[in-house]
Amino acid sequence: MEWFRTRREAVVIIEAWRQHYNDVRPHSSLRYLTPNEFKRATSRSAHQPGGAVLT
Repeated sequence: MEWFRTRREAVVIIEAWRQHYNDVRPHSSLRYLTPNEFKRATSRSAHQPGGAVLT
């Protein structure tokens, strides 16, 4: 639980959390990739003929 003193403080803290969640923290459901890494990997394979599919 997080308590915010101001709206600006909330924006800064939430944005830092969002970046960490999407860029730093690996997710076991995504083969221990970050969401952004998983998105790049799947979009690359979808655009290449015969591209590998992550399972």
